[in-house]
Amino acid sequence: MEYKNILFNVEDGIAIITFNRPKALNAMNSETMSELLDVATICKKDENIKVLILTGSGDKAFVAGADIAQMQNLAAPEAFNFMEFGHDTLRLIETMPKPSIAAVNGFALGGGTEISLACDMRFCRRKCSFWPAGNINRSYSGMGRDSAPAAPCWCGHCQRADFRRRADKRAESL
Repeated sequence: MEYKNILFNVEDGIAIITFNRPKALNAMNSETMSELLDVATICKKDENIKVLILTGSGDKAFVAGADIAQMQNLAAPEAFNFMEFGHDTLRLIETMPKPSIAAVNGFALGGGTEISLACDMRFCRRKCSFWPAGNINRSYSGMGRDSAPAAPCWCGHCQRADFRRRADKRAESL
């Protein structure tokens, strides 16, 4: 199946899902979210797919959150429905029995941070940035600012933060 905003490729049991809206910094609109739900459902059902890798096209952003151009025209109930649809889609990825990897190649803002947190692991380019979208994140599986430092992440600043946290815990136990 062809998608407009996502590139979907499966090879040797590895599904690569690429957010493909580089001019919009891969911002999530309702069409992109629908496509993500579709490919995530395919990945869950296809026994030949063993792992998912999610990444962004271009060199600036993994996903720059929700598409504000679309959201600014939504009434409050429509915006809430869009947010819930996003949470349900990410919950599918988060609870999938197959490992998922976020290959973060730039900005992961708001919903981009949420997408990376829905994955089991994050591998980050040296110059990547995470910026949660505030308290609305807590409505998604209890994740958000408070749990983000505990999530497995392989980039320089995360490794340093994890090392400091472990050192602090060791010092407390002495």
